Amino acid sequence: MLEQLDDLQRALLRDVVIVPCGLSASQPHLIDLEFARLQGGSLYYATGDASYGSLIVRDSELSGLTDYMYIWYPTSTSVIERSILDGVQLSIGTDGGGAVEIRNNLFKGSQAYVEVWAAYSKPVLVEKNTFPASGGPYLRLKAGYSSTAMNATLNYWSGATD
Repeated sequence: MLEQLDDLQRALLRDVVIVPCGLSASQPHLIDLEFARLQGGSLYYATGDASYGSLIVRDSELSGLTDYMYIWYPTSTSVIERSILDGVQLSIGTDGGGAVEIRNNLFKGSQAYVEVWAAYSKPVLVEKNTFPASGGPYLRLKAGYSSTAMNATLNYWSGATD
């Protein structure tokens, strides 16, 4: 359900399910979510099927998602930046088709994390984010996977838990 804009001019999407749907590498999708508030529902969850495309989340607020976000081998650069991610869990794998950049975000809640399970060409970039001072771990390389890599510099841990 799309509702009116808030004082920051963000569209409110409540209990909406946004699923990646690129069925072939020759026709990839792009999900571009900017200046939005996504409350409940899900964004980019694991469907069990291959999906070809990329994701952009900018200047948005995500909270109460019912499932983790599963960024599966993006075909072009996927970016999550300048957003508030309340309890958001990211599971990421790249294969050289596209990079993933997570930067300048505020992560809230003890359940939030960024996990990389594959990075075959270059590390997933996680920089200049703020994470809660307690809880975690917030940055993870998936155990048992041999080709994981994350560049996690210039992040900040503070009391940002509420």
